Amino acid sequence: MGKSLSFSERIGEQFTLLNATILNSRIIWSIRWRWVANIGFFLLILISRSSGLQLDYDSIWLTLIFLASLNLIYQGIYRYKKKYTLMGELAFISIHIFMDILILTWLIHLTGGIENPLYFFYIFHIIISSIIFPRNLPYVVTTFVFVLFAVLVWAEYSNLIVHHCIYKGQLHESPVLNILIVAIFFTTVFLTTHICTSFMKLFRKSQREVTALNKLLLEKEKEKSSFYRYTSHELKAPVVSIKTSIDAVLAASGPKLPEQSRQLLKRASLRAGQMLSMLKELLELSWQQSKGRNVSSEYIDLQEILNLCVDLEKAVAESRNIRFEFITGEDIPKVRGDKNSLEKLFGNLVGNAVRYNRDGGTVRIRIIKKENGVCVEISDEGIGIAVEEQERIFDPFYRSAAAKEFTPVGTGLGLSMVRQIVDNLGGRIEVESFPEKGSTFRVCLPPGEEK
Repeated sequence: MGKSLSFSERIGEQFTLLNATILNSRIIWSIRWRWVANIGFFLLILISRSSGLQLDYDSIWLTLIFLASLNLIYQGIYRYKKKYTLMGELAFISIHIFMDILILTWLIHLTGGIENPLYFFYIFHIIISSIIFPRNLPYVVTTFVFVLFAVLVWAEYSNLIVHHCIYKGQLHESPVLNILIVAIFFTTVFLTTHICTSFMKLFRKSQREVTALNKLLLEKEKEKSSFYRYTSHELKAPVVSIKTSIDAVLAASGPKLPEQSRQLLKRASLRAGQMLSMLKELLELSWQQSKGRNVSSEYIDLQEILNLCVDLEKAVAESRNIRFEFITGEDIPKVRGDKNSLEKLFGNLVGNAVRYNRDGGTVRIRIIKKENGVCVEISDEGIGIAVEEQERIFDPFYRSAAAKEFTPVGTGLGLSMVRQIVDNLGGRIEVESFPEKGSTFRVCLPPGEEK
């Protein structure tokens, strides 16, 4: 037998598109708009009074003061409220809606009843309830609205309550007009509810399907990462053994072997080394994917990381007469992250800037302080990347046509790992590139607030 759900959990299942935070933001939004409506109604009543329209202004002012006081209480509650629950927010917004409907009905009565088109403002509450509440609950709100309006029309027609005329003719005394207006109102509010709830049912169904597909996608992604880790780990040992054996044969008997055999063994050793590099990068990529978003307690100086990456590439750069330019702004904040991951991230980008640069070119590294973090730009003057390929260079195993032509050696996993590390750190990566002119990779990371 499955585990039985609590009442609040069963309610939560009905509100698949809402949570306490979203409802809280909508309530705050409605409080603000209620101030706008209150001020607007206040101005309209001032205009009506100045035009000589005879209404019970004392009652209207008292109602508007009550509405403003109620809204002030709402605002006070939500200014100091710290904890939000789905049930609590649902109860509050339900009270919110029904109180609004009652006050609106009273204002309609005070400002002309059926003679005042203000009753179409009910539509806003019907739409809001159709968006928030699932299943048939919006029809409860609509029925409440209709009953209140119908009772108001009937009470004014029967002279049970005073009718405040805004026109010279006694329109409220016409039974045909009353029936016609109530019928039109009935059709309007229930048709609106039907349209809104039908749309929301389709929307909720689509959202559930999207959520299910996302969950399935995440499961498949985990399976893929697990497969990468298992395969890479299992293949790494035999590949190391093969390479070690080949290198041992070449070291011990290489000079005695025929030239053709020696070249075959060298090629085999090279391929084994490339496969070993690919397996290492696969392991690193799958580890970064399984790691996910994390907030490290370590504060890292990016300039130190970049200096280390430059030092590792200096020998290769000097052999091709490639020089480095370092531009650093002032008061660069540290970032929170894993030092090992940051070294892999910028080591890969600096390495690519050297590897795919032209002989005698320049690698420019800039560290820029931004309002929302720190950005590092790494530019080269190399082969560049075609515009149509720039979106794909972060895909696993993908290498651009220019990169393959420039050097056949490469796994196509480096930039995938770079993007995964950037995602894990809560940052973003951008690329600007033009064929034969070079590339600029820009990594922006949130700042660490060291205490």
